[in-house]
Parts: sequence; C-alpha cells; structure tokens
Amino acid sequence: MKTLCGLLISLLVCLTAFPSWAAIVYVGARTFSTVGVTSVQNVALTSLTGGTDTAPLAGDFVVVAWCVSGNATPDRALTIKTPGGTDYTLIGSELFANDGNTTNLRVAYMVMPGTPETSVDLSEVATGGTGALTDGGTASIFVLRGVHATPLEQAAQQAAVLNTMIVNPGSITPTTAGTIIFVVGCGSNSIGAVYTSSDLTDFRSSTIADSTDSNIGAGYLAWTAGSFDPATWGGGGTDGVSMSNAWTVVAFAPAAEAAGSSDVNNCGALMLLGVRGC
Repeated sequence: MKTLCGLLISLLVCLTAFPSWAAIVYVGARTFSTVGVTSVQNVALTSLTGGTDTAPLAGDFVVVAWCVSGNATPDRALTIKTPGGTDYTLIGSELFANDGNTTNLRVAYMVMPGTPETSVDLSEVATGGTGALTDGGTASIFVLRGVHATPLEQAAQQAAVLNTMIVNPGSITPTTAGTIIFVVGCGSNSIGAVYTSSDLTDFRSSTIADSTDSNIGAGYLAWTAGSFDPATWGGGGTDGVSMSNAWTVVAFAPAAEAAGSSDVNNCGALMLLGVRGC
C-alpha cells in the first residue's frame, strides 16, 4: 500500500511540475501595398483570411510587418501605431539594408484591448507614408489567439542583406511545445514580383511597382521538434547586386492553460490508476 501511495504521489508531483499549454489558434492574415506616398496609411484589420476569423477579438495577438523600399535613401524610421497613436511593441530591431535599392523592415505586435482595434496606421517619421512618392511600401498582418503574455519564446532571428532581393531566412530552434514560428521578409528592386515559399503555411506575398518596388512575404510553421531553417524563397522579380532584403524569424510561445485545467488532467490520470473521488 505504501508503495502504491508513493507511486501516486510521485505521479501527481510529476504532472504538476510541468505546465500544460493551450494550443495557439491561427486567426488569419492579410497583406497590403501602396505606391510611394507621404501620408499615413490606415490599413484595416477586418479583412483577414485563411484562419478562424475575419478580424481580431479582444486578447488576440496582432503582428504587423511594414516594409519600405528606397533608391539609395538614408535609413528611415518606420512607425506602426494604432489610429490613436499608441506604438506597437517592436520585435527585435528595425532593419535597414543599405544598398543601391534600400530596404527598411519593422515588425511589431500588439495584444488587442477589450474593444479590439479595427485598423493600424503605417508611416515614416520624417515625411510620412513611405517617405517618398517614388518608393513603394508593403505590409503583412498576422493574427494569433492564445499567445503567452511573454510572447517571444526566444530572441528573434533577423538580418539585413545586401546584393540580392531574394530572402533566405535564418534558422530557429524553439524549446516550448505548441510554439508557432512566424517568418517575414521583404526586398527592394526595380522590377518586383511576389515571393514564393515551399515550407511555410498560408504564405502570403504582395508587391508594388513604383520607381523603387517593394515586395513582402510572410507565413508560419506550427513547430513540433528540432531546428527549423526556412527554405530560400522563390520569385521576387529581377535580382541584381544593387538589390537588398531583410527578414525576421520569430517564435511565439503558447499561453499556459487556465488555473484548474492541470488539476483536471491530474485527476483524470489518477482515476486511470483507480483513484476515485478527485
């Protein structure tokens, strides 16, 4: 009897020692593009596709990637804000690839408030919009539900790359079960086209033609084990040594289950061993 009790106590301790994770839900995504402008671009969050909903709900996790091209332009300071002026939280650093065709990429997130935002404002600090009437801009909006309060499972992997607009994202190795890996990249060239990906789920890409074209692509992977090294993207248009790109790979951790859910799981496990009344 003492041996059985000891076994049951050990099992209960083991079950409570490890957190139980709820699955992250893919709500949906969309892309946006604009020719060169010098005014704030207000982009709707209410036309998502590919997931469970067409718009984020309270508590949902919204990721916005904003990319602007340039023709030998200096580093730009991009902004991602609510219409009320609140900044989204920056993921990693804003990237700048300084080549003949420059690329700026900013990736940021916001947890939706009780009354969810219905749009996001994209701009540039110095002159607004994309920063110049000749420089195109593209964006990706990606929405999840059930992300941890500390969303980044680890530091984001990022790079600004010269001499090519072809995106070759770097690898990442999560350690938390249920993690979602989000990959976004963008490039600047003279004749742009959409990107393609062979290994990302619901991959979306958009391009805009201007004096300097902007291309963006984004998708995700539901991680299960090991390191994930996304395949080099295809497409993107005409490449050259004066072109550039930038990318971010980030792992989002799932929220722990609500208090009491572990107790239910523990109770079920104990009942399988013949313990009743829990």
